[in-house]
Amino acid sequence: MKGLIFVVALVFGVQTYAQRLLPQQHDTLVHAHELILQGHYDLSSSSLSRELIQKFVSGGEITNAMSDFAFNRHKGINRIGVELTGEVEYRNTDLKFFGQEKYGLVVRAGYTSIGSLLYSKDLFGLVFNGNESYLGAEASLSGSTGNFWTFQKFGIGAIDEKTKSNISLNVYGISSFVTARMREGTLYQTANADSMSLTLDGGYAASTGANYFKGVGFGIDLDYRMPVEIVKGKTEYIQFLVKNLGAAYLSSPVTTYASNTQISFNGLTFDQLYGTGSVFNGSFSLSDTLHVDSTSGSGWKMMPAVIQVGKMVSEMEDALVQGFYGIRMYPTLSAVPMIYAGAQFKVNTVSFGVNVSYGGFTGFRAGYYSQFNFKKFNIGVGLEDVYGTLSKKGYGDSFIFRFRCAL
Repeated sequence: MKGLIFVVALVFGVQTYAQRLLPQQHDTLVHAHELILQGHYDLSSSSLSRELIQKFVSGGEITNAMSDFAFNRHKGINRIGVELTGEVEYRNTDLKFFGQEKYGLVVRAGYTSIGSLLYSKDLFGLVFNGNESYLGAEASLSGSTGNFWTFQKFGIGAIDEKTKSNISLNVYGISSFVTARMREGTLYQTANADSMSLTLDGGYAASTGANYFKGVGFGIDLDYRMPVEIVKGKTEYIQFLVKNLGAAYLSSPVTTYASNTQISFNGLTFDQLYGTGSVFNGSFSLSDTLHVDSTSGSGWKMMPAVIQVGKMVSEMEDALVQGFYGIRMYPTLSAVPMIYAGAQFKVNTVSFGVNVSYGGFTGFRAGYYSQFNFKKFNIGVGLEDVYGTLSKKGYGDSFIFRFRCAL
């Protein structure tokens, strides 16, 4: 049982929008037909090491020393996010969109699993270290929140041949949706562990039903590239990128549980409430005692969008070094704005670069990528968190892949 609740919470925190830090590139060549394949896996945490997270997912012993060490690294409120995405995009500039000479056709399809978890230090302590360290003290669960989405996307739109700005209208098939929030939660147990009081104000909702698709969504992808003269006489591009901005209607029943109560238990210890027994793990239900209300229905939910603004790298530039920088935001997820900056080095047909970032679901990260450029195609791979990927003591893991081909 140890860690089971936290594992369930961790599943909420699954982060990939393939538009990442390879970096974003701009070219002025017009291709009649172009195919782009891109994918990204990313895990990032503010306080949990990759070693501990892997034990949640794959199994393995979590010793008291490991959990104590992790607990001491936690802050009052902590974050974790995991994202997995794959996307294919086709561009056709021969087929004029809406009969306009400068607009071509863009078609894209993809898969995304994304989510986040915001949790208190005391929640981690109760799950992994038990209640002994909280005897005679109050544990705060307030502010903990999590959400998780899985969906497929199909979009069609227009692309500007010259600037490569494009927009698509997307339809989404929603496979899963989960959200949970603890607005206020406190747990107090007396020093001799003979009574306990609980304050609970929160809720949990999840899509249910046997159907694979739990609902349908509608939204847009927007990639607008604005030419600017950062250096006099040299045109560069600032990109305004929006992915999956829209809403989904969950037609399969969304079962919602909500509680707002303050109760006391006499003669009921934390282990009796949490461990193997006749309360949470037996046939006895506390729904009435905890004043848990259950409802079921359908409704609209905002999609997990991402917004990024940044300077792009020019593929047509012959300079040895180019810089890039920007900011990324997740409006509906438990993340802070992330700022990033980096430099690309180009030698003949090979480009490679380094970048640093701060924010999002974690703190400081350093990344690396390589790209090989050929006449008709290029291929790039990268890591957004080099230390986290190579060391189990790091706070993240990542892998980025991108392939572009002129057909």
